Amino acid sequence: MKKKILLVDDEEWTKDALQVGLNPLQYELLYCNSVDSAIRRLKKTPGIQLIVLDLIMPGKSGFELLDYLQAAKTKVQVVVLSAMDHADTATQALKKGAIDYITKPFNKYDIRTKILKYLEP
Repeated sequence: MKKKILLVDDEEWTKDALQVGLNPLQYELLYCNSVDSAIRRLKKTPGIQLIVLDLIMPGKSGFELLDYLQAAKTKVQVVVLSAMDHADTATQALKKGAIDYITKPFNKYDIRTKILKYLEP
């Protein structure tokens, strides 16, 4: 069974880059372009092991999804992707449960290495 990764980002290029980086690994990449659609997807799709989350999106921010995940006491791991390269933003994301913080733009092979690190036993 393929491991499921949920990408929550409003930028299409992020999805394209992740698909290229993950394609050889045979992961199932699910995509949502907003926090609200991500919450709906999480409720109806069991088995998501990793969320790759942008912080800044129209509507609700990625921080609000992190808050939701904490309140729901989910065990899903979250890797944050953000163009905001500020230590305080990264610290806040990690305090809210993210396991890693990667700044954009990212190298698709570097993100592949990170995902392997968090999904493989």
